[in-house]
Amino acid sequence: MSDILTIIIEWPLIIQGALGSGLFWLVLLLGQKITFLSSRIISQRSEKNEIHYLKTLRDKYIGLKAHQDKNIPFANYVITGSIYKSLRSLYKGLIWLALGLCFGSVIPVLGVVGFMGCIYHMFKGLSVVQAIDTSASPSEKIAEINERISELEPNKSSNTDGENAAGS
Repeated sequence: MSDILTIIIEWPLIIQGALGSGLFWLVLLLGQKITFLSSRIISQRSEKNEIHYLKTLRDKYIGLKAHQDKNIPFANYVITGSIYKSLRSLYKGLIWLALGLCFGSVIPVLGVVGFMGCIYHMFKGLSVVQAIDTSASPSEKIAEINERISELEPNKSSNTDGENAAGS
């Protein structure tokens, strides 16, 4: 490993920069794919997680539909909401990073744990604002997602109506 590092250090700086940029791009691409796949797997573990995943996905398609329908104020509202949702994960990642830096000087393994937690939350925030499949019609996708959500929450609307009737 040190031989490879020595060879790379001898290369011109422009090539080192290109190699580093390519490496970071690869890490970013793989991180996005892993985050997407893991969120789908985690969402299938419980109904609550799946409903959260579906609602986040539905928000993306609602924003895309509004943009395609030239309803720019509503599209901006949805985009702003998505950015706000992603900022929560960004702040959690920064907290993990700060804790990792603080406690990593005392117990080195905690620094690694902090960095891994930071990376996890950063990719989680990125998945909220990540691009979606635009080949399908947003209206169809929204209908599919709403249908799946209604399958998972069959009694929610009837409970809400019952609560309102009982409260009156």
